Amino acid sequence: MKALTVGSLGLMLMRCNESLPTYKFPDRVLSLQATLVEQLPDRVAPPGNQVVHVRLTVENVYSDIFQDSVDVKGTVRIWWQRMPTRLRTIYLSVKNFSNRGLVQNGQLTLLPGEQFTMDAYWNLKDDDSIYIPNVDLIYQPHHLCDVNVWCGDPEIFVVDASVSIYDRLGFVAAPQVEFPFVKRECVSIAPPCI
Repeated sequence: MKALTVGSLGLMLMRCNESLPTYKFPDRVLSLQATLVEQLPDRVAPPGNQVVHVRLTVENVYSDIFQDSVDVKGTVRIWWQRMPTRLRTIYLSVKNFSNRGLVQNGQLTLLPGEQFTMDAYWNLKDDDSIYIPNVDLIYQPHHLCDVNVWCGDPEIFVVDASVSIYDRLGFVAAPQVEFPFVKRECVSIAPPCI
């Protein structure tokens, strides 16, 4: 019995000398989607001061819990399909998290399939600070669509987004999303234009 115990101990000691393989970060940990792109209503963002809300959803697509230190950086690029030179780049950080409490002590832990969202708001100005609905070449409002509001025809805009969440992982990109935008202009100084 002692010989068997000593032999077993010898085998166990030999196994302890084996080196473990080098840890390699997984290639695909997160996915990114623009899950909501909406033009805010007149009572929130009145005509002449319109705003678009973009919500990005990040999901852990890795088969295990993932935890690492965070260094959030990324961009949302929104451009006018008919005039691609009219574009806006919005820079993302941890401030765009809808729940900043997910980051604890500089680290983010995500269970498999767990999601969180990031929100960005676009004030319809391009990177040159020009309010796009006022561009001379843009469609002119031509019909009354609400009390005291003229509307134009929908124009298509495109959202591109990419973000890096974890310190040691690269950027993940979302598929492009197209959305219609309708120029809204006040007829007179009355609600909702006050």
